[in-house]
Amino acid sequence: MSARTGAGIDDLKKEILDQLNQYELPELEECKSLEGYGTVLDTKMDPVSGNHMLLLVQAGVVKPRNYLIAGCSVVRIRAISDGYNKTSKAMGLPGETVWVNAVTEHFNPSIPLGEPFHVIQKKHALEVSLCRELC
Repeated sequence: MSARTGAGIDDLKKEILDQLNQYELPELEECKSLEGYGTVLDTKMDPVSGNHMLLLVQAGVVKPRNYLIAGCSVVRIRAISDGYNKTSKAMGLPGETVWVNAVTEHFNPSIPLGEPFHVIQKKHALEVSLCRELC
């Protein structure tokens, strides 16, 4: 390898990238298999397009047709989009903000800023929503 002629630099770059991929990719794959969780940043009710929540994903994946619980609200996710209004099938990079269009009868638009959310399975969502109806 020579700094003067540049010989061997491409081989060095390739080795460094191979080492990085070896250690980082399994970690990202683990995050994609987790159910998403994070923090609610904003909520709003729109009479035309429905209920919306702005979420900050800390880990895991948020997908349409998933259920999530935040505060006293249990919602089914109709659609998700990023900050640029581009819809997506799944989002979940740590630190990513996600706009969620939610379908529910138990939506509380006054969820406090910073309230944690968790993606849950359908059977758990139905149990939680039934409990909240009784309360």
